[in-house]
Amino acid sequence: MSEPSEPQTETDASGIESDYDPVTAEVIRRRLYNIAEEMGTAMIRTSGNPIISEAVDFSTFIADANGEIASWSPYLPIHSAPAREAVDHIQNTFSEGDIRPGDQFICNDPFKTKVCHQPDVGVVKPIFHDDELVAWCWAEAHMLDVGGMAPGGFAPHADESYAEALVWPGVKIVEEGEINDTVKRLIESNVRIPTRVFNDLRALVAANNRCDRRLQDTIEEFGQDAYEKYVEVNKDLTEAAFKERIEQLPDGTYATTETVEHDGHENALYTVAAEMTIDGSELTMDFTGSSPQAPGFINASLGTTYGFVMNPAIMLLGPDIPINEGMYRAIDIVAPDGTIVNPEMPAPMSSGHMETGMAISDSTMVLFNRAMGQSRDEFVREHVMGSFQNVFAVSTFYGENQHGEPDVFMDMNGGGAGAGACTMQDGLDAASPISSLNPGLPDLEINEDEHPMLYLWRRINADSGGPGEHRGGQGVEFAWTLHDVGGGSESVTSASTQVPTEGAHGGYPGSTTIFELVRETDVTAILEGGDVPESVDDLSGSSEQLPAKEPDIPIDSDVVFVNRLGGGSGVGDPLLRDPEAVRSDLEDGYITREMAEGTYGVVVADGSIDEGATEQRREELRAERTEWSSESRLEKPVETVTCAKPFHRYVAVVTADGDEYLRCTECDSVFAPYSGADDTEWLDYTATNESPVHERFEDLSLLIQERHREPDVLLREHACPDCGTMFQTAVETDDDSSS
Repeated sequence: MSEPSEPQTETDASGIESDYDPVTAEVIRRRLYNIAEEMGTAMIRTSGNPIISEAVDFSTFIADANGEIASWSPYLPIHSAPAREAVDHIQNTFSEGDIRPGDQFICNDPFKTKVCHQPDVGVVKPIFHDDELVAWCWAEAHMLDVGGMAPGGFAPHADESYAEALVWPGVKIVEEGEINDTVKRLIESNVRIPTRVFNDLRALVAANNRCDRRLQDTIEEFGQDAYEKYVEVNKDLTEAAFKERIEQLPDGTYATTETVEHDGHENALYTVAAEMTIDGSELTMDFTGSSPQAPGFINASLGTTYGFVMNPAIMLLGPDIPINEGMYRAIDIVAPDGTIVNPEMPAPMSSGHMETGMAISDSTMVLFNRAMGQSRDEFVREHVMGSFQNVFAVSTFYGENQHGEPDVFMDMNGGGAGAGACTMQDGLDAASPISSLNPGLPDLEINEDEHPMLYLWRRINADSGGPGEHRGGQGVEFAWTLHDVGGGSESVTSASTQVPTEGAHGGYPGSTTIFELVRETDVTAILEGGDVPESVDDLSGSSEQLPAKEPDIPIDSDVVFVNRLGGGSGVGDPLLRDPEAVRSDLEDGYITREMAEGTYGVVVADGSIDEGATEQRREELRAERTEWSSESRLEKPVETVTCAKPFHRYVAVVTADGDEYLRCTECDSVFAPYSGADDTEWLDYTATNESPVHERFEDLSLLIQERHREPDVLLREHACPDCGTMFQTAVETDDDSSS
């Protein structure tokens, strides 16, 4: 056994244990990270489920004996909160003598173990060394089916959680190293595809066993005392680093609202109200004012709410800080009981993480972006990011496959939405929601081999990325038809069909996600003739856009299913995008000519930029913006100023005669008084345009489904009143009485 090197002796001002060796701390931290990552590798290699092996929809973690996160894997940070809560529930439910070496507990109860939704099944294992509890580990993955009324587990028509799934509130699936046969038979009797589901559960058990073996080796190498000491040291280091990063944000209380659409029963709108208060190194997210819990499946468990706050916080503010319990110590979260962010039994929540969870993530990103853009720390300002197209477009087929077997198939191509842009580059294409750090799209041939789908195309969905100085990533578009079966049913769920996510610092939202069915097509005749259709235009039949949620749609072999996934939001004014980048996007088929000219103001002729026509077109678009009205104007011009501090990508705080004002950095005009970091009244001094989002999206060449009931969804644009530089775009409703 090797010994740690000579420890430091000085006292750390942050309160971190003084006698620690930083090299040993980092070696143990990285060892635990590698073990958690290896758990994922074990799951990939032992599961036959493409959701695990290709789409990487799973998570792993290692906790200390108290259940605090020691290390998190590079997969799904949103599950860090449910993992903590699951361990806590088991410790509070079982006596010390009932938790034994070799035990493993199965968890998917959104109320007791606070998982994101019932198909996300976690298996928790206590780890003992010399008969002493020293750690816990967690392996979680999305199961193909969990019983309940809806194949695949997403239940739009559920009125209560009892109908959604078979629930395991932390019961022993393994007892002292042996599978609990009673639990196994109970599971197999209540799911539609028992062999596949239990094989996946075995993969989770195997991952935990791998962790146990690797952790035993680690403790033997370093010694139990050193191991436990450095787990705590690393949590303290993360907490100190994260709080130091919070201190780089200006103090204030920042507020926003996000909208959740369609609860599965009706196309109502729900509000996530978010308020972020920063006071030195303390940060509080408060969701007081959010809508009461919904009658449908969009409610978010408390674990979901915590996870979807921490996920963007990690991505934006702490991308270089190791993920462990220290991050949770740094942020306080308030989620009132009985609301969509913390519902009470028996609220349905089988899609809560994909609906309200995504709105929680979006609201957190909006508030962080607002504060980060004003930081004096360049690193913090540079990590402003546009919202992802925070959608996992769930489409689930149920019927028989081509082999005559019962089939529940959730198409993981639904994770191909675009990422938000950054301050220095465009967003990633086909990136999945922000909740996935290591996503993947499935191999179409594997899907076709196991399920009765024949894919007709999968490609970039042009014009889907949100316009900006740096544009959002593009989503994908794919289509399939049934083969070798007569029919089945399809169920769909999307969080963003009529309500887009928001851009950052003058960037625009991306297109939303649209499901489409083309019925009574001639696809069979086309295929039998040796051709493959390349677009809906190549097909006969009638086409219809589906609502955001629709279960149990009958389909047959003449139907073509199309999913157009939206893109991420842009950062910065699209009229300031490099014309060469626009030309390249047009040449590559990422955008259309209509978007190039109408949104970016770039004119391309014969493959080259027409510089004169581009300059003229951009001036025309800016002039249109300056004609928008402003609610307020400065009473008199402000001329002699000194620059004080950053406020926004295109706005600085300046001082004149002892008063503070805001100045556009593109034209140097002083246009508004400054009232503080969390001030929103400055927007009253901007040139403002407000219009129904579907109408404005048509002007911008973006795709969205029109809303045909109240309240309407609006796009509000705020530009410099003097030069027309776009400062901010916001998505709002025209009625404050959303559910």
